[in-house]
Amino acid sequence: MSSALKQMLEQRKKNVLGAKTSSTNNNEFDLKNYFTTYLPDGVNSARKTIRIIGIEGVNPFVETRAHSAKIEGKWKTLFCPKHEDGEACPFCDVREELMSSNSEPQQKLAKDYNAKLVYVVKIIDREDEAHGPKFWRFKHNWNKEGAWDKIMPLIENYADLENDRCGITDNEIGCDLVLNIERNSKDVPVITNVMPLKSTPLSKDPEDIKAWVEDAKTWRSVYGVKDYAYLQVVVEGHTPVWDKEKKTYVSKEKIGMEADESEIEDPASELRMAPKPQSTEKLQAPVTNTESEEEEDDDLPF
Repeated sequence: MSSALKQMLEQRKKNVLGAKTSSTNNNEFDLKNYFTTYLPDGVNSARKTIRIIGIEGVNPFVETRAHSAKIEGKWKTLFCPKHEDGEACPFCDVREELMSSNSEPQQKLAKDYNAKLVYVVKIIDREDEAHGPKFWRFKHNWNKEGAWDKIMPLIENYADLENDRCGITDNEIGCDLVLNIERNSKDVPVITNVMPLKSTPLSKDPEDIKAWVEDAKTWRSVYGVKDYAYLQVVVEGHTPVWDKEKKTYVSKEKIGMEADESEIEDPASELRMAPKPQSTEKLQAPVTNTESEEEEDDDLPF
C-alpha cells in the first residue's frame, strides 16, 4: 500500500509508540473556518457530527507541533515556528536554556516548553455544510485517550485492505462521525466517544464533493504561525498587543494600557506575521500548565 490508508496506519503505529516526527501567506480569519469541540461556560455536553474529507494519496491527519500557554486566563495552542518553519522560537529557546542547566528542577520545568504533537484535519461540519471545509485541531494524548485514539481504531476496523480503501475517510463509501463531548471531573471538555454512522457519500451532490476536495485552503491559511515577538510576550507571561508605531507585538501589561479595538490588532490580523524584532529581552516566566491545572482538549483558535 502507498495510499492515504497506509499513511494513517503507519502514523498510528508511530504515534502510539511515542515517536517524533506548503504554507500560504494569505491567512484568512473567518470563524466558520474553524471546527472546535470547545464548550462554552454553562454547557456540559454536546454532540457534533463531522465528515473527514478524503484526498487521494494524502493522510488527512496532518501532524504539527505547538506550545500551550495561558493568555488572559485562557489556554491557547500556539504553533511552533521552529518545528514548522525552521525559525527561532522563544519557547524552544527557554527549553534549551533550562535543559542546559545543572539544576534538576529547571530541567524538569523544561518539559513545559516542549512543542507537543498536534493534529489538524479537514472536515465537513454537518451542522454547517453550506460553509464547506473547516479545520479541526486537536492535541495528541499520550495516555491514548484523545480524539485521534478514538478515531484511529474505527479507521482500522473499517479499512478495506484488499482494495486499499479507508471506510471512514473514503468520499464514496465512508461515513460521518458523531462526537460526544462532555466535561470530565476537572470540568474540562473532552470527547468521550466517537460513533460511526452508516456508509454514505461525502455529499449527495457530486459538485459539492469536487469543490470540497479541491478546496485550496490549508491549516496554515486559517491558523497561521505566530511570529517571535508575539510568542516572546506570551513566554514572559503577558498579553500580546499590536503596537502600530513600532509595528510589532508588545506587552499589554508592560505599557499599562487598557485593551480596546483601536490598540489591539483584531483577530484577523493577529494571524498575520509581524516583523521579527532585532533584539529580544531575556525570557523568564513559565506560562504552561502546572500539575493542578488541565488544558482543554480543543481550545478556541482565536
